Amino acid sequence: MHPVRAPDELSFHAFKGGDVGSRIDFIFQTEHFIATESAIDRTARDRRYPSDHYPVTAVLRLK
Repeated sequence: MHPVRAPDELSFHAFKGGDVGSRIDFIFQTEHFIATESAIDRTARDRRYPSDHYPVTAVLRLK
């Protein structure tokens, strides 16, 4: 969905947060679907994260 790299697509953050860096997490799809939305969820609670990677989400539509 985002073929061109951007400076703010960090997905691995080592429990430190932030958004500057490269993506290393992806969602792959077959030709049977079309991606209509995608996002990196950077939600934290009291600057605490449930994982060292941000969740990557997508909405897929069946062709």
